[in-house]
Amino acid sequence: MLKKYIFIVQLMLLSGFANAYSPNLVLLGEYKAGKYFIDMNSIKNITLKSMNKNRTKLKQAVIYEKFSSPVRLDRDEPYKSSIKYIVVNCNSKEISPYRGDYYKGLTSNTEWLGAYNNAVSRNENGTYYFIENLEFYSLSELKKYGTQNSSLPYFYDKAMSIVCS
Repeated sequence: MLKKYIFIVQLMLLSGFANAYSPNLVLLGEYKAGKYFIDMNSIKNITLKSMNKNRTKLKQAVIYEKFSSPVRLDRDEPYKSSIKYIVVNCNSKEISPYRGDYYKGLTSNTEWLGAYNNAVSRNENGTYYFIENLEFYSLSELKKYGTQNSSLPYFYDKAMSIVCS
């Protein structure tokens, strides 16, 4: 009986590893010794409880950035890869950097260097996350002023067209 139990537990553990998440990465483009990918499996609709009319079709996607040598594009500390979540308003053609993680190496299995979360709201009662608090940028604003200080990945326009298609 004990052998059967051990076998079943081992089988359950092995099946858990077989079902690990595997991103479906599609190359968005290359810039500054880096490659930018979108995870096609990450694209999903976001439903807000307090949906207002001009944010009726929000979607979330994950962008992977991988660099051949350490960069400091939007951080003081150099990093070689990042995973960034974006939220796209498909109706008004706006995009927002939601959150991201930075890593020392090319994968998330390497040393984690830090993160940002633009949906965080803190007060004396605790920490809350509100997608409604995100700052959205229109394509025309981004083309005029660029992505400096916004944590948005390059090729945001291509990512937006994929997410909204």
